[in-house]
Amino acid sequence: MQEKVRTLRKRDYILFFVGIGLIGIPLIYSNTDNSFMAFIPIVGIFLIIDVLLVMIHNSFKKIGQTNSMIGLYLSESMILGYYKKMNSIVMTLIVGVMISVGLIGMFNTIRGISKDTVNQNLYYQTLVVYSKVKSFLFEKEYKKQFDKIDPHSKIAYGINLELTDKEGIKNTISAIDNDYFRYGEKLKIINHNNISRNILDENFNGIYLPDYFINEKDIGKKWPLKLGNKTLDLIIAGRFHANGDRGRFGFISKSFLQKFMSKPGFVNAFYVNTANQKLTNEIENNSNAIDIYKVSKKQIAAGSYKNAIKGTEIFELSSNAIILLAIIMVFHFYFSTSLSNYFDISRRLRAQGISISKLINAYFLQVFCVITLSFLVGTALSIFLFEVGWT
Repeated sequence: MQEKVRTLRKRDYILFFVGIGLIGIPLIYSNTDNSFMAFIPIVGIFLIIDVLLVMIHNSFKKIGQTNSMIGLYLSESMILGYYKKMNSIVMTLIVGVMISVGLIGMFNTIRGISKDTVNQNLYYQTLVVYSKVKSFLFEKEYKKQFDKIDPHSKIAYGINLELTDKEGIKNTISAIDNDYFRYGEKLKIINHNNISRNILDENFNGIYLPDYFINEKDIGKKWPLKLGNKTLDLIIAGRFHANGDRGRFGFISKSFLQKFMSKPGFVNAFYVNTANQKLTNEIENNSNAIDIYKVSKKQIAAGSYKNAIKGTEIFELSSNAIILLAIIMVFHFYFSTSLSNYFDISRRLRAQGISISKLINAYFLQVFCVITLSFLVGTALSIFLFEVGWT
């Protein structure tokens, strides 16, 4: 009917204590930067998990025996009897739960950070871009016009263009000056390049790109962009910590782009940090502008969150599929074994005075115990790995 009941041997206890030791190593050497240390707890967990499961099932069996809980006692006895055959399925379920919970936690953290970073480091409340205008106005003319409405307003004036790179992909290029760092956005340059000085140089053809888009080796490489019939030959000058995932975008010198376009004083982007409602309405509905693009800080944060989600769903679905498959395998195994052994088991147990209803209850309990315990263990392991910094 069943294989030999799973019991704990000397070898199990040795592996258990070795596993405990491996799990404790990263906690002792927490300041070590060795990436190999991050995988040691995983090895330790897989060494102790089998022993833990047997201990738990034996404990439940003992509880059922001492408290005359026939269903629990029978279910745990059958689990231990089929333990060797079921072990791979149970481990698959535990690992699936562990990965699923870990991924969900990690992705939610990343998404939250992406959104929060935008809220914390973007100073402007609204970005307004005039894609087309009736008549060309200089920056000083816009300032004069806006200062009449609200002399206390804080606005960074720049140029915002959608330019195509050599791969045919659109890049959002923001040509800025130092006002952008006061009213627009907090930028942290990774390689300590002096962006504040460079951005004022009309001969500086460098571009700063987000760290999720390029690596350190890309600095110094050419980054040509199409601007009408001309090619804007840029050099990657540095990287910055991106405030959220906002696609392909970068920063260049406003005075350089104005010189390249032969349009000194040209601006079409307004990063509105502080303005009264009248001025905000004027900027967003300017009579000189034919085509107006506007986006709020909240919309940028929401877009960053959406971009952070992209590509993560497939991993979540895959881990959930593993869990579902393992659950189906658990049900299939116990259903097939219960059918094949039903008459033999029921005849023996009924001879001992155990009713059919208690036997059926035992079958349901063993499935419930296996699935529930797997979820609890998998979740606990995922939380532990998160706490020690593995994820």
